[in-house]
This record gives sequence, structure tokens and C-alpha cells, in this order.
Amino acid sequence: MSPEADEQAWRELLSSLEAEVRTARAGEQLEPWQPPAQMPPLPASLLTRALALLEAQAELRAAVTAQRDEIRRALARTRRAAAAGGRGPVYLDAVG
Repeated sequence: MSPEADEQAWRELLSSLEAEVRTARAGEQLEPWQPPAQMPPLPASLLTRALALLEAQAELRAAVTAQRDEIRRALARTRRAAAAGGRGPVYLDAVG
């Protein structure tokens, strides 16, 4: 590939990944991602953009992990309340 073609390939890939970050932030379902079979080395001119994308993905991953953990805690509280069953009133702490 020529340097121009290399840069274009990376621009397209970065655009696609940036769109996926926007989709995920909007709460929409993502399709499974498969990395391209072959990519040339990242051109230096796109390094800043690639690093910004990496940071956005890391922030999104942290947010999703926090949401997952909160859902697990809520589910555990619900299961404990259900297990208490017929033993009288049960207070479900939905906050903490």
C-alpha cells in the first residue's frame, strides 16, 4: 500500500470505531467487532486521534463496568429479599 492508502485505511477504521463509541454511549446494542485482517502501521499523523479514541473506549469500558457492578448488587439485594420470602415484611434498600 502507498502511504496515502495506509492513512485512508486508518482513517476509515478510526471513523468506524469512533461511531461505535457514540453508539455505545447512546445505549444502543453493538455488533460483535472483528479486527481487520491486516492493517499497515499507524501513520504518525493519526496518533493523536487514535489516542483520543483509546481514551474514549477506556472511559466507556469503565462506565459499563460500573453499571454492570451496580446491576449485580441490585440483583443480589432482590434475591436476598426474595429468599426472605414469608418471614414478614422485608425492607429492600435500593440505594446502597
